[in-house]
Amino acid sequence: MENNSFNNIIKNGQNILSQLGNITGLNRNRRNYNYNRSSTRILSMEDAYMQIKAGSCNIIDVRTENEYKVMRIKGAINVPLAMIRENITNIIPNKSACIMVYCTTGTRTAQAVQLLKNMGYTNLIIWEGGGINNFKYKDVIEKLTDEMNNEKV
Repeated sequence: MENNSFNNIIKNGQNILSQLGNITGLNRNRRNYNYNRSSTRILSMEDAYMQIKAGSCNIIDVRTENEYKVMRIKGAINVPLAMIRENITNIIPNKSACIMVYCTTGTRTAQAVQLLKNMGYTNLIIWEGGGINNFKYKDVIEKLTDEMNNEKV
């Protein structure tokens, strides 16, 4: 009887480890983001900054056009989350091209990465947190004029 209990514990542990092997998450924020390590690299903010500075990756801002107009990563292309399916293949037809994705806090980043993976994109990058609000390297952030209020931001 003891041997069967022990075997069940081993099997359950192996199942859990197998499931965990398919999931990576940004659980520092206690959110459950499902990223596949083989197609999504989660970089430290410093490594993401270096990647941005090198210019070796397409940078996609998945926030709304209004958010993009106020502040963005230099060189980023605005493809709002709601428009990814319709527009991304025209903008980046090569599905193995490097794509760095960001939004405001990371929530839309996770959704966009999942959409891109489902569409067959294989070289996706995000930074820990996934949002521009917590990005500490300000020299790569453009703050523009808020045209609606005609004031500098």
